[in-house]
Parts: sequence; structure tokens; C-alpha cells
Amino acid sequence: NEDVHAIITADGWVKRIRQSNEVGSTRVREGDSVRKAHAVSTLDSIVLFTNLGNMYVMKVLEFPASSGYGVPIQK
Repeated sequence: NEDVHAIITADGWVKRIRQSNEVGSTRVREGDSVRKAHAVSTLDSIVLFTNLGNMYVMKVLEFPASSGYGVPIQK
């Protein structure tokens, strides 16, 4: 159980960082930006909706813990 920020970028990349880290200084790909950063626990789940009406549930623990760019949400 860890308090983290679940980050989703405008280009659809996801990752998680510790809440002690500054969200504004997290690395994103060139031309990308942080769209949403939610303070959550690694025990929580995130629900994602597509523009086609599909719903996906993903555990925050499955988000890559990364100081890099993260991974594309399609994976």
C-alpha cells in the first residue's frame, strides 16, 4: 500500500510516481503534457472510458512505476 500519483498524458501514456515527487516536473515525451494526475493508493483501481463507449478497469499497481515516459495506454 503506497500513496502515489496516477498520471495520464494527453497522448495516452500512463505511469505512476510517488506522491513525494512533483507532478509538474515528471518526464513526458516531447510535445506531450500531463492531462490528469490523481492522488491515489496502489490498492485503488482506475476506470478508463474510450470514445467508442468501452470501459476498462486497471489497478493502479499495474501502472508502471517510472521516472521515464511510462507506457502507452493501449498496452
